[in-house]
Amino acid sequence: MKMNAEEFVQAIKTIDAAGIKGLLQMFENPPGRNPSSTLLSISRFFKKLEPEDKEIFREALKMASADAWYSVLLMVDGLMAFEPVGPKGTLEFIYTSPDGTEKILLNDPDDEYLSTLFKSDE
Repeated sequence: MKMNAEEFVQAIKTIDAAGIKGLLQMFENPPGRNPSSTLLSISRFFKKLEPEDKEIFREALKMASADAWYSVLLMVDGLMAFEPVGPKGTLEFIYTSPDGTEKILLNDPDDEYLSTLFKSDE
């Protein structure tokens, strides 16, 4: 399998959706014998919500997660500084094929930005 920038962004979106689904399931039914007090507090709060308020809560989670991913992709694209003041380096985000014979620069500055691809079908 070979991966390009579009497939990478789609993989992020798939992982993001699964993560949000998992969080919501944890809020409904905290796992383990001794869940953290924070998780228990969120769970109690979430369970008290009316269905329409739970949907707003879900949308807020989706928005927060998407914004976090977008900020990371802006940094990977070189569009958001994360280094101290002064000259900046560049990040090269490279996918290597399973057999190691091919390397693909996913954040090629000559192609569409990963952050743009991420926002393209919201």
